[in-house]
Amino acid sequence: TTDLDGKWYISAGLNPAFDIFDCQLHKFEAPTPTTLVGNLQWRVKDPIAGTQFVTKYAIQTFYQDENQPGILYNHDNEFLHYQDDWYILAHRPNEYFVVYYRGSNDAWDGYGGAVVY
Repeated sequence: TTDLDGKWYISAGLNPAFDIFDCQLHKFEAPTPTTLVGNLQWRVKDPIAGTQFVTKYAIQTFYQDENQPGILYNHDNEFLHYQDDWYILAHRPNEYFVVYYRGSNDAWDGYGGAVVY
């Protein structure tokens, strides 16, 4: 998790519902070697104004799988009871990392996508 510490922008995404927004800045910090906290920021067009953007924020905490360090879990969230599993497919420290993810919440079981930071 410490390799992902820092500010990262999503440069490509697979799922238009989650991954393709203007200016997605994700700030990650690793408070422990097996924990990753993401301060996620993204911008969406205002549904009323249309041309203005609204910035959204979320904080997510991921825990590294004990046996497979490329898997991160974000479970037990109260809002929509969502959970996300991240699979780090590739990374080069301080250059890029690729994430495939799957998740579920009260409204949608089995959503997923992929991003390149």
